[in-house]
Amino acid sequence: MECPKCGHEQSPDDTCLQCGIVFAKYREIQQRKFEKQPPPAEACEPQTVTLDNGTETFFNTIFHPRLIAWQPVSTPAMAALSAGFAIMVYLLASKNLMGSDSTILYLTHNVNLVFHEAGHWIFGIFGNRTLTIFGGSLNQVLIPVIVTIAFWTKRDTVGFAFGLFWLFENLLDVAVYMADARALVLPLIGGLGEDAHDWRNLFLHFGLIDQDTAIAAKTRFVGWVGIIATWIWFLWRWAVSRKSTSGSA
Repeated sequence: MECPKCGHEQSPDDTCLQCGIVFAKYREIQQRKFEKQPPPAEACEPQTVTLDNGTETFFNTIFHPRLIAWQPVSTPAMAALSAGFAIMVYLLASKNLMGSDSTILYLTHNVNLVFHEAGHWIFGIFGNRTLTIFGGSLNQVLIPVIVTIAFWTKRDTVGFAFGLFWLFENLLDVAVYMADARALVLPLIGGLGEDAHDWRNLFLHFGLIDQDTAIAAKTRFVGWVGIIATWIWFLWRWAVSRKSTSGSA
């Protein structure tokens, strides 16, 4: 055998014939020294999953959202989007309080209407009449949700705020349709009659026709709270961006 200290070759024994160490004691001392040593630096570093850029960003965003910071908001971007929010809030409030409409709201409604009508075709694939009827309003809300999530995964502050605002604005649009279930004042596409009114059919199906205006009011409330909360959050992110910029200057 070879002595672990001096390397002297000898027949198996408890003690080295050249340097005189006791093998068992020597190994015990070496073991104690090893246990007192700190672990190597690489063992202390957190383990990370190496993926391609797109997958890594998506993975970290979904499962570790704190790893990716929100993109800063410039003052021009804040002013432009806030101006758009302000105009829409004013027009939406005017429509609710005074019944006045505008070209901007008309155009916005038509954009939402495209997704609404597409929803009937998309969810009609499943062959369920109730889902087909509900699919219009569902898709009208689902498209902004998808847009919002896409911006959220990229931590795009401006895009995320826009998506959220659009989502809650659609809830206000749906609330108008809900409240018309018994009144039947809204003109339907193609001049169709009450049998083609989505929310009249849905409320009748679920026995909620007498609660149409109450449900519409709650939906409208959620829409307004969401719009205001989105705007406040966006302004807060802008304030954080300004603070970070001034702090690093």
